[in-house]
Amino acid sequence: MEFKEREGHCEVKIQHKEKGKDLGQWVRNQRQWKKTGKILPSREERLKEIGFVFDQLADGWDNMYQNLQQFKEREGHCAVPSNHNENGENLGQWLMFQRKKKRIGKLERLHEEKLTKIGVEYDSLVEQRWESMFQLLLQFQNREGHCRVPRYHKENRQNLGTWLATLERSKKDGKLDPTHERKLLDAGAILRDKNRDALWDEMFQLLLSFKEQEGHCNVPWNHKENERNLRNWVLRQRRNKVLGKMSAAREDRLREAGFIFADAEAILRDKNRDAL
Repeated sequence: MEFKEREGHCEVKIQHKEKGKDLGQWVRNQRQWKKTGKILPSREERLKEIGFVFDQLADGWDNMYQNLQQFKEREGHCAVPSNHNENGENLGQWLMFQRKKKRIGKLERLHEEKLTKIGVEYDSLVEQRWESMFQLLLQFQNREGHCRVPRYHKENRQNLGTWLATLERSKKDGKLDPTHERKLLDAGAILRDKNRDALWDEMFQLLLSFKEQEGHCNVPWNHKENERNLRNWVLRQRRNKVLGKMSAAREDRLREAGFIFADAEAILRDKNRDAL
């Protein structure tokens, strides 16, 4: 009580001593006993009556949530700038951390419900940014005929090469969104952490599936097989053959399947004809 009367709160540091007594350690023990269910109900009530907080993390979360409520009441939305402080607390960074926890599946259900109820949008801005960069990747592909973006290449003044390299690192760390990965693969982007032979084999099997159904390997423009862009893959095989970048083993497998290669002019005519 003397500490609270003097300091105005019960947040005693672990090393603090009061009149020679280890008050900080005693406070720590009360929280531990509460956590393990060993504290007497009467003692718990007495501590709560003087403002003692058992779950400091939960109390801190609630304080930040109240700051968010205050921000919304004043501004009319929950789009808090990343560097914004509310009542001396970095509300912007706190909200970014809640969104990150949501993305990786570590946001508590009760916290998620409270944030959703107040109007927090978790991935809207992040998803818009991702889709914007993906459209630039498609623009690059349509112009260059591939998705091998140089590391420092900029597209419309955006660091497309760096963005793609970041996604490759996310894939390597197991953090790449599966939906994003599928869209990248369909567009022809090779995420280099995955075995390229395995990727090639997957697409080759889809080509065999197409042939079994249609009786040939002439894949129509924009055709997808199992939601994979098989037509783009076919075009890349022809280009690789023309450029001398195809291994003899892959060429043999394609020819055995009935795949017809063509020269560069034929590829261009083929693409233009299908685009009509």
